[in-house]
Amino acid sequence: MRISSVASVVFSVSTLFLGVSCACKPAVKTVPPITPPPAVSTESAQDWLDKGIALHSKASYPEALSAFDKAIDLNPKFAEAYYHKGIVYWTLGDTRKAVSSFEEALQYKPNYALASYTLANAYARLKAYTSAIECYRDAIKAQPDYPEAYSNMGLSLWMTGDFQESIDAFKKATELKPDYLEAYYSLGYSLIQSNRHAEAIEPLKQTVRIRSDYFPGQYWLGVCYRETGDYSNAVKTFEKAIELNPGDGETRDNLGRTYLRSGDYVKAIELFKKALEVTPTFVSSHYNMGEAYLNMGDRDNALKEHEILKDLNEALAEKLQELIDQFQK
Repeated sequence: MRISSVASVVFSVSTLFLGVSCACKPAVKTVPPITPPPAVSTESAQDWLDKGIALHSKASYPEALSAFDKAIDLNPKFAEAYYHKGIVYWTLGDTRKAVSSFEEALQYKPNYALASYTLANAYARLKAYTSAIECYRDAIKAQPDYPEAYSNMGLSLWMTGDFQESIDAFKKATELKPDYLEAYYSLGYSLIQSNRHAEAIEPLKQTVRIRSDYFPGQYWLGVCYRETGDYSNAVKTFEKAIELNPGDGETRDNLGRTYLRSGDYVKAIELFKKALEVTPTFVSSHYNMGEAYLNMGDRDNALKEHEILKDLNEALAEKLQELIDQFQK
């Protein structure tokens, strides 16, 4: 009896609320949710630097900058983070922000050769060559065996008009890095611009030894051979340059000038005509062809080239007219 009465009481209590409105139901106490404590990052400044470098390699530039900023937040004197931040800005073409980042890197790590070098490159891009030279010197002071710093310093020295020191810098770069194509080429070109064609031959030969398909090296080597009277090698080298760049009329014109110098006027005229077929705007070929015709005694064709030049280049037309006048005498 006791069990059944308890059961009936339970049943009665459970059924008691079936018909009662919600408002009459007993209140249920709500327990507020427990907020977990904020996650503590275990990533170090180095971790964020590594992440930034990886993001940069994937061309995710905004994300890379954010990662470098987080590295700097954790370590405000982290020179490498400032440096890599500068590299991102350099890649994006924001050279002034790159300069600022490289300068901050050097503030915390004064003997940071790579940062000095890239800062110098940034100054050179901004055409601030004097500042660039100073930074290249800082890079070399921190790392004396730095061929790229010597070579790029040579370019900036050249831009400031310090030709001999630029040549010395290129020479030092080639001593430190015997297979440094760009330094050999810059050395050769600088010597040509200083009217030292005979000296330029060896560095330019080194250039094409390192890379035989390097068109600028073949072209300027041909010029040096011609200017030193070595017409045979000049012809061979210009022909190689034409193979590498068939669409360059100036190279054909230079080959024609080589034949003109050597006295093969027929071959010279043939080359000048081909130069104009490839590059009709290369007016020097009209002048050179006029000179070749005069050397052959063909004044009429020289006058035809003069008439063409009158509409294209008045200065060259006057110069050819002087040759024609001398021929008449």
